[in-house]
Amino acid sequence: MASMQEMSHRELRQSLIDLGYTPNGPITDTTRRVYEMKYLELTEGGDNSADDLAGASPGRLTQPVQRIKPRTKEEEPKRVETSVAQPRWKGRVAFFLATAIGIYFYLNFIA
Repeated sequence: MASMQEMSHRELRQSLIDLGYTPNGPITDTTRRVYEMKYLELTEGGDNSADDLAGASPGRLTQPVQRIKPRTKEEEPKRVETSVAQPRWKGRVAFFLATAIGIYFYLNFIA
């Protein structure tokens, strides 16, 4: 069997299917790296270091993807309270005025 870098997209897809993994999408130049990592994981039992793919072809990633860890309660940003509080009635008055103006124009100009 040819090495992974020498395989065409179709050959890589067929190799993955033969290993029991069905690719969810097409293998293109942009998605090939993901499928190469999956191929290495299936053939080598989960050892998929970036050194295996380093220099596979120009433009490909040569470093492992960094995982983003979820924030804990201590790391959450603090909320900043504003010093000027807006009164609750302002929004209600604006809604009332907009409704009244709408009804006025409807009754006088449209109906």
